[in-house]
Parts: sequence; C-alpha cells; structure tokens
Amino acid sequence: EIWACWTDSALYLFASVTDDAHVQTESGSTAWKGDEVEIVFDGDLRGDFYTEVWDDDDAQIGLSPGDFADRPPAAVQYRPSVRDAPEIDVAARRPIESGGNYVLEAAIPWSVLGVAPESGTNYGFCVALSDNDQAGAASQDSMVSNCPNLVVSNPTTWATITLGE
Repeated sequence: EIWACWTDSALYLFASVTDDAHVQTESGSTAWKGDEVEIVFDGDLRGDFYTEVWDDDDAQIGLSPGDFADRPPAAVQYRPSVRDAPEIDVAARRPIESGGNYVLEAAIPWSVLGVAPESGTNYGFCVALSDNDQAGAASQDSMVSNCPNLVVSNPTTWATITLGE
C-alpha cells in the first residue's frame, strides 16, 4: 500500500510493503537490484502528454529501505541523471515479527522533481516496487506498479496524479 501527500516543500510517500523475504545487497545506482520503492514523475504532463520518451522534466527516484543491518535507507535519482540524493529524507523500519515486510517513508523536495507545486495541477506519476528474493544476490526478480502497463522509460504509460487542496 502506498500513500502520498504534499506540502509546498515536498512530496511525501508512505509505503507499507508485504514481502516474503527482504533482500537488499545494493545501494546507489544499483539499488533497483534489491527491494526498493521507485517513483517516476513527469513535471510537465500537459506539455509533453504524447511524448513516449524521457525528457528533462521527467524524474525517476529509487527509495531503498536498506538491509536493516549495515546498509541504511537511502535515495538515488536515476533520471534525469544518476546520482545519490541525500536531500531526500528516507526512513524505514520492519514491524516486529513481520518476516520480510517493511514500511518506508520519504520526503522528496519539489526541487528534486523540478517543479513548484500547485493545487489542482496534474503530473505523470507511478509507484513501482522492485523485489529481490535471492538472499545474498543482486537481482530484480519482479516489479509491481500501480500503473498496469508501465514501461518505465515511456511517460505515456504512467498514471496521472492531481495535487489536491
């Protein structure tokens, strides 16, 4: 389950992830090869509604819960360019006796997404969960998303999110 809300300073996400085995052996630009929450965001949906390729107003962010031992929660920006994103606050925890389940919270500053938010504005948006169940290995075994026909690199396959009051 994923919830989103916003303020003038950030887009906030809360994810409650059900997972049979939590595996995250990676960080930075390869964090997608482990358990991770990803978002894609189109900051100019109206201007490039029919554009089927990335452009400069599109962002892809990875939010890793870490491994709950030595690897802390962290964020990476995959698009428009790959870089660690320490300005994104990420926290994660595992509920007691939860198996591989985890909860993750993130505050993504609007500056990272390249927009000044306005109530009533539509943006392209998808959330996807990367899953790795191979202990000790770096592998993306599956990805599920709220966008049923998601092609990450094709913004026309993304859903629309409208900022409410």
